Amino acid sequence: MGPYHSAVVQLRQAAGRIFRDDVYLTQAAPPGLIALRLGDGGGSELVSLYFNPANLYIGGFRPSNGKLYAFNDASENVRTEMARGGHATR
Repeated sequence: MGPYHSAVVQLRQAAGRIFRDDVYLTQAAPPGLIALRLGDGGGSELVSLYFNPANLYIGGFRPSNGKLYAFNDASENVRTEMARGGHATR
């Protein structure tokens, strides 16, 4: 299993629980936040992507400079959870 496939599997597992076979149920309200951290393979984080676990929409990101960016259509929950780690910028 390559790194891309592994990341997709981990994202699916973080978003919910197994319902049946290979079908997952997403988290019930109020959902939390999924952070997918992408690195350079040498241990340095390049960017973190923040997903709403109820629908897997990306709500924002944080590049290596540490500044948080939330998309205009990010849910209030995603904005709140992102802001816990710093200032979210639109």
